[in-house]
Amino acid sequence: GHLLYLNLAHRLNFGAGLFRFRGLFRDVAFDIYREETVGGYFVASYPFSKFERLELQLGLERSNRVDIQDAFEEGVFGRTTRPDSVDLTRDGLLTSNFVSYVKDNTLWLPTGPIDGERYNIKAGLVTCFSCTLPSQISGQPVTRSATAEHYVIIGDYRRYVRTSLLSAYALRAYLFYSDGAIPGRGVLGGPHRLRGYPRFSLAGSRVWLLNQEWRFPILHGLSFEFPFGNITFPGIQGALFTDLGSSWLEEQKPEGTWGSYGLGLRTSLGPPLVLRLDLGRRFRIGQKPPVVFDEGETFASTFVDFFFGFNY
Repeated sequence: GHLLYLNLAHRLNFGAGLFRFRGLFRDVAFDIYREETVGGYFVASYPFSKFERLELQLGLERSNRVDIQDAFEEGVFGRTTRPDSVDLTRDGLLTSNFVSYVKDNTLWLPTGPIDGERYNIKAGLVTCFSCTLPSQISGQPVTRSATAEHYVIIGDYRRYVRTSLLSAYALRAYLFYSDGAIPGRGVLGGPHRLRGYPRFSLAGSRVWLLNQEWRFPILHGLSFEFPFGNITFPGIQGALFTDLGSSWLEEQKPEGTWGSYGLGLRTSLGPPLVLRLDLGRRFRIGQKPPVVFDEGETFASTFVDFFFGFNY
């Protein structure tokens, strides 16, 4: 269960929550673990202006977590041939401290941003006290008075430059870095990140990504007039895109840089339902990515991806 209190009456927004969870869960890389946890947290947000704010989150919890299955090798989502030896098992008292600086002055169309700038810079540390976790050398449980379970630095920068009233050049640069006794994982593959690669694939503790696309209108809308009224269909937006990125684990060196390019179509059926169709090809610098594509598909194949969601 989860209880949350929020106070939005003042310029400084703040809140606090209590929670207790028990059961089977999946992490961002779709690894399965069993966890029983109880704790609380405090959140605060202070706006410097209409477009910029500072966010803070502090947490304290008692957690017992056991690693059940490593979906990196056998999972249905994001199947990969990259071995990942991290063990999610640990038992202890956790403190978490996260701080973020956010700016967002973007203007939107029904399919997503068209003008402006947005970025989010986030840093955090999770510390485990009286902590029992597997030894990185022997794999046997060891108890420490305190250890940095993981720390994380995340940067997400997006810029939109209008080339006409309804067209724009869009740029996104993303960085994820984590380390510690149990480093966090960031995901690279998927239709909202590195297009043309399986969803939730290429997870790593070091991730970088560069997206670029030119968005332009193809059809403003289509309407049919009948005796009983009008039937209107939404407009269609096109996008010429190219993506570039890489990910690797803490004990590895980068295996290569992977990318894709192609044409995308978007149409909004009303917020938040935006349909997306991407058609493109993949390319690489260095080794092939450690992923398993769908049956009959290879790295050199043309990919077609249908999904939903706003433009980045």
